[in-house]
Amino acid sequence: LDSLPPLAWLARPVFRRARVVTTVSHSLAGVVRRRTGVTVAADAIQPMPVATAARPVTDGSGGVIVLGRLTAQKRVMLSLDAFAIARASGLRRQLVVVGDGPERTRLEQRAAQSDLAGAVQFLGSVAPADVPGLLATAAAGWRSAHDVLSCRWTGRRRWHARAYARARLA
Repeated sequence: LDSLPPLAWLARPVFRRARVVTTVSHSLAGVVRRRTGVTVAADAIQPMPVATAARPVTDGSGGVIVLGRLTAQKRVMLSLDAFAIARASGLRRQLVVVGDGPERTRLEQRAAQSDLAGAVQFLGSVAPADVPGLLATAAAGWRSAHDVLSCRWTGRRRWHARAYARARLA
């Protein structure tokens, strides 16, 4: 709502007709109030839970990790292209793609091109319980362009925040 004024204009009547508006933070409640004129009640602000288990500090040995479903809308190809640019600028880490989907073959073909040859590893689907361990070895984690944009409009960023918080990426 803050970064796209037309979205606020479209959202305003929806928020004003809602019987209850909930948010996951006080700052998001402030955005709703500023952009739509609707005040979110204090008891309707439900902060996302944060795991309190021990979080390993990453050792950086796992390279750069992209985590998600391999579909066109996730734009993982953009991550491969960005990684190729980083390698041309001197980055000497591996890119680890975690996930599966209909775009995998196309992404593997792109990874086989000379600027990425031997630098990209596809792990396929992994159990959710294995994700914190993978992230605990990550030098960096990239999210898809789709997720970065859509998390502004949905609560999906909570899942990413929890997963990345468990690994404490340096």
